[in-house]
Amino acid sequence: MRTSYRHKQFGTALVVLNSALILLVFWLTAQAGPHPVLLMVLALLAFLLVIFSSLTVMITASSLVFWFGPGVMRKTVPLASIESAVPVRNPWYAGFGIRYLVPGILYNVSGLSAVEIVLRDGKRFRLGTDEPEKLAAALRKAMERVL
Repeated sequence: MRTSYRHKQFGTALVVLNSALILLVFWLTAQAGPHPVLLMVLALLAFLLVIFSSLTVMITASSLVFWFGPGVMRKTVPLASIESAVPVRNPWYAGFGIRYLVPGILYNVSGLSAVEIVLRDGKRFRLGTDEPEKLAAALRKAMERVL
């Protein structure tokens, strides 16, 4: 599969936060002894650490593809269905992970920069990235080749 763009952003904030929480749960477990609730919290935090450790965005000849971590929660959007791609700045309270915001869904692992993608059917979503200008330009260039 030929790609015109591929970038993997490391989720620094989420990795640091989840790692700190995992250490806290380990400490609590050492203090109180193994408890089913603590073990479930530990498993959930470890799962979130792996899943949201990075966000990879790739543009192929026909699609925008992105996924979290090792490839779980992969989404493919045909380039022909994209109307526009514009760099935006998310508010600080938008958070990380998968968020449902007023303009649409946000997929983000770190930082406030993103590219807002508007689909031809009116739906929109944002992809968090540490290179919004480069991603938006690559998307627009790929869309021109498809249309």
